[in-house]
Amino acid sequence: MHTVSSDGIRLDGAYFRATAPAPDNAPVDAWLLIHGSGGRFAQPILLHFAQKLQEHGYPCLSINTAGHDSVWVGESGPQGNAFEIIDRCRHDLRAAIDWLEERGHSRVGLLGRSLGAVKVAYYAAVEPDPRVTAVVSASPVRLSHSHFAACEQAEEFKQTYIAFQNLVDEGKPQELVHVRFPINNMFSAESYLDMYNPDERYNLVPLAGRITVPLLSLSGEREVHPRLSGFAREVVEAAVNSPSAHWAEVDKADHTHAGRYEEAAEFIIEWLTGLETQAELQPTSGS
Repeated sequence: MHTVSSDGIRLDGAYFRATAPAPDNAPVDAWLLIHGSGGRFAQPILLHFAQKLQEHGYPCLSINTAGHDSVWVGESGPQGNAFEIIDRCRHDLRAAIDWLEERGHSRVGLLGRSLGAVKVAYYAAVEPDPRVTAVVSASPVRLSHSHFAACEQAEEFKQTYIAFQNLVDEGKPQELVHVRFPINNMFSAESYLDMYNPDERYNLVPLAGRITVPLLSLSGEREVHPRLSGFAREVVEAAVNSPSAHWAEVDKADHTHAGRYEEAAEFIIEWLTGLETQAELQPTSGS
């Protein structure tokens, strides 16, 4: 399948029909899956999650955002993770939710991993979309200028940030540079400054209080990098307005969850089953 965002980006993906009856009292009738940095809709971990959700009665749509792959060129110029401005992911997620709604799905759960985990939580926090009824943020990454400016690699981070700021000041916002921290990757100056800005625009901890739907945040036991360590739990602790905020740690899992897909999926299904049970136990109006 494919759809087009409101700003003209073609988004390719795959729709997976449920292979079991829909659960009774489910708060979600379809799931939207979002990949991480430079990934694609067919990442193995997303396909595994889709299969498990299918088996539990949930259709899934896994879709590319404009930040898929590291670099690609579209009609409007260079795109991809290296050039990404995270806020515009709202166009991508809204287009995908629209696609699901056109097919009868009015209660959509958002599931993202890594940078996709940031995107789904960010969308739930800042976008007034009543169709979003649950969020799974799997191994979200910390995008915090203040945190990195105070960690052991602070000097490297500060020098990298200044170098990108100089490029923007010189009128070179699209110039690509390879960096090592907080992630070993290639970024345009504009993208790096957007992601790690001092305003902490995408830091999920201060945003989490604006999430008003059930939230599950997963982390891996071996996620010890400053951009990961303890972050998933911090997000849940800050989600004070979520009716069901829960953190789970996957034993022996690193950031990719390699070899631990099944364990991560089990946490998601267990959490969903709990939401279904809670909905069943709620009294009906007038009772």
